Amino acid sequence: AIGSGIAAAATIALALGIGFQDDAQPEAPPAREFASAARTTRTVQLAHGVTASLGAGSRLSAPEAGGPMRLRGSAFFSIRHDPARSVVVEVDG
Repeated sequence: AIGSGIAAAATIALALGIGFQDDAQPEAPPAREFASAARTTRTVQLAHGVTASLGAGSRLSAPEAGGPMRLRGSAFFSIRHDPARSVVVEVDG
């Protein structure tokens, strides 16, 4: 009886542990990463008619499936007008 109680407790603990794993944050979607060297600029062509000119020492992460881009440093963006689409850039620092 004691052995079956321990087995039941272990089963419940395992089930609860699996439940906690389901609540984990989903992985970030794959993104294209761009960077410019310390003393140079770099211009990159992104999806949907967006061009980014990265300032020296800057990094840009652009998710392949859309969504907000993440910029560390500075950049100038040229964006083709499309009222059905928005471009979001989160700037770090």
